[in-house]
Amino acid sequence: MKTLIFINPVSAGGKAIASRDEIISELDNLGVEHDIHITKSVEDLVATIKKSLDSDYSNFIAVGGDGTLHHMVNVIAGSNKNLGIIPMGSGNDIALNLGIPNDIKECCKIIKQQNTKKLDL
Repeated sequence: MKTLIFINPVSAGGKAIASRDEIISELDNLGVEHDIHITKSVEDLVATIKKSLDSDYSNFIAVGGDGTLHHMVNVIAGSNKNLGIIPMGSGNDIALNLGIPNDIKECCKIIKQQNTKKLDL
């Protein structure tokens, strides 16, 4: 399953963009087919997701915080695509409530294992 990673470069004061190489390395080591998109704005994030919904991407992963995830879920809701997060925000309340770890390696393993569950929005 192909994965599209969205990195919010301003999340947590730049922590998300600083983790880019580590995320790529972990996904490569696990054999996860992926592409990276560094967002330029909310509009860029939304537009890129919309144009990618009809592609062969199955997973849409936020590297950011609750705000990034909020914008993504509003576009992906109702599709058959998986939404995930590698928490890199200042609060990460959504990831915390879903039991998603703050560890990049563990998050990449979750992506590789396709560990998903349906949520009622």
